[in-house]
Amino acid sequence: MATVNERSLGVARLYGRAILTVAQEQGEAASLGAELDELLELAARDAELERFLASPVLERESRQRSLEKMLRGRASDLLVDSLQVINGKGRLDILSQIVAVYHDEYRKDLGQIEVDLRTAHELTERQRAELKERIGRTTGKEAHLVEVVDPELLGGLVVQIGDQKIDMSVRRDLELLSGRFAARLSAELLAGKEFATGGELAGNGAPESQDGRDEDE
Repeated sequence: MATVNERSLGVARLYGRAILTVAQEQGEAASLGAELDELLELAARDAELERFLASPVLERESRQRSLEKMLRGRASDLLVDSLQVINGKGRLDILSQIVAVYHDEYRKDLGQIEVDLRTAHELTERQRAELKERIGRTTGKEAHLVEVVDPELLGGLVVQIGDQKIDMSVRRDLELLSGRFAARLSAELLAGKEFATGGELAGNGAPESQDGRDEDE
């Protein structure tokens, strides 16, 4: 049985694709996408607007009138009509999912692929162009970068394309190094050996006694 989230995602795919089809027929796919993004950004900053869009308590007819009053003449008719259709079905609470599907489907139609990118520092234009070019060669599609700066990575970057994740961060390298160090410690403890430290980790030979002479002297 499908979960609530799975059902919501299925509904979001249905509406996102349908709205995109209409927008493409009217030549407004890009502009409608920008309007939808702007609306979500406003809702993220305005708690009252967010509650208005998502509240299950507010009657659909009341919300319909409010949408007309707030947006008709200020936004495109396509945006208002789309919101009214979604509201009429009681699905404005998943508007963000619908918008995400809209953009995903639009990028697919354009031959693009969304790439989630986390970096320790903001990329330069040259670095960004080189990365997009490499991804394009690998996937055969134009890369649309969604960038997030994460100082905790220390350096390097993490690239995610769909379900594939490529971690090339300094933090990941340190975690791997720490993991190998811990694994060696565990192995030596289980074997009943004294854990080697200092110069021995680098393979510097036998330990020395406190007076600096070799143990076998």
